[in-house]
Amino acid sequence: MIGVVSGIIVTLLSLAIVMYVFPLERGLVGEIKRFTRIVIVSLLLLALSGVFIVLEAMYHGNYWMPAAVLIMTSYLLLVSEAVKYIIAFSGKERRGTGGAYIIRKDEDVEFLVHTLSDSGIPVLLITRKRPDSTRRGVQVIWVSRVGDGVSPTDLHRLLNEAIKFLSGVKGKGVVIVDCVEFLLLYNEFKAVAKFLFTLKDHVLMSGSFLIIGTSPEVIGEREFNVLREEFPEASVEKVLSRLLPQGLFGIVGVQNVGGGEGGEEKSQGSSRDSKGEGSARWQEKTD
Repeated sequence: MIGVVSGIIVTLLSLAIVMYVFPLERGLVGEIKRFTRIVIVSLLLLALSGVFIVLEAMYHGNYWMPAAVLIMTSYLLLVSEAVKYIIAFSGKERRGTGGAYIIRKDEDVEFLVHTLSDSGIPVLLITRKRPDSTRRGVQVIWVSRVGDGVSPTDLHRLLNEAIKFLSGVKGKGVVIVDCVEFLLLYNEFKAVAKFLFTLKDHVLMSGSFLIIGTSPEVIGEREFNVLREEFPEASVEKVLSRLLPQGLFGIVGVQNVGGGEGGEEKSQGSSRDSKGEGSARWQEKTD
């Protein structure tokens, strides 16, 4: 009797969870969608094992064997996927590959886009600037309340588009958000921060990079400090030094960074000159 009741409970409870999760899965994208599907499959296997548990309790055949196989398969699916996510969030799997930073200056963000585009690194730019189809490797999401733009209040759609981009580049992309102040015009800071923090989690899980272009002068000192707890400030040189092969560092003048005070000043000077030229070329192409 206990076996029959246990099998029924396992089957009904598993099916109930599947019925709850399945509608939610349709609105998900990327890695979280894959994880949800694995959970559903695992629960269905567990529900089927409950049927065999009931048959074993009622007829005392060899039904325990398929029940055991199904339970073990369900367990291994869930555990393997859970361990994968634990490793990804702990950073052990992608140590030294991904990152999330704040860059204060608009011209540095523009130069970063220009350089990454010329280097062939996929970039997703979430911006107020109109899309420029001539920029190789740059996918633009225009944040606007008119035309074909994405509404600044539709943070969920912005997140989903970013997740789709990350799924396509497979850990070799850069997401840049340079319109935080515009998002704050239409959303509370708490909602925008939640969007950015969630986006950061997805970016780090994929081994990619997230760059937030903003400053305390634009969004306010208090709000900036909150973001800075999750996104440390970085120079454009530091970001590019992590993204580009060693042989390409010279184009941004970072080869002497960290080599002493004199070398650092020289590096910063040459990088500023390069950034000025790069920003000008970038602006010409985007006008």
